[in-house]
Amino acid sequence: MRSLGAEVRQHGRDFDEARIIAGEMAVREGRRFIHSANEPLLIAGVGTIGVEILDAAPDMKVVFVPIGGGSGAAGMCLAAKARNPDIRVIGVQSASASGAWQAWSERRLDIEAESSTPHEGMATRVPFAMAMEILWKHLYDFVLVEDAEIDAAIRLLAQETRMLAVGAGAASLAAALKLADQLKGHRVCGVLSGGNLPLSRYAGVLATG
Repeated sequence: MRSLGAEVRQHGRDFDEARIIAGEMAVREGRRFIHSANEPLLIAGVGTIGVEILDAAPDMKVVFVPIGGGSGAAGMCLAAKARNPDIRVIGVQSASASGAWQAWSERRLDIEAESSTPHEGMATRVPFAMAMEILWKHLYDFVLVEDAEIDAAIRLLAQETRMLAVGAGAASLAAALKLADQLKGHRVCGVLSGGNLPLSRYAGVLATG
């Protein structure tokens, strides 16, 4: 990001603390704060993934989407189901950072969960109203996977496809493997979002397989 001219400031111990500090800085400095989930244009933008999937495979039946803040899954629900109302969008989250799963399961927002997952893209502690309202209405199911299952999916992608995926992307494959018996006979897609896994972390995951 810096090489493209952006100013990067690092604050907070995790995503949620950084998000709060960024919002406070935006108010002080008169800047436009773009929320990671409560932002209609962001949800619309990531929803284009659903359009691309159905352009390539109109008969897709099931799509797995990793969830951190929920914007990706919310966008997928709106875009994919607008094209195919019968498609099943299934959210996936680490069991070590299950705030959004708890909010979806209990249909409430007053949750702050523990977050100990090493997979940063899913390391959120709280749910967000705009994304959750969409997920409550349109998400077919929500699956938790263990961090060890995510690591195994990272290794499988490396071994079978030579693809590097961060944990927040490989979680889709981990969930599909977990539900393999239920998915027989269906055409299934998983969103593998991101490949910026630090080499030291990647080497450690590969070495444990």
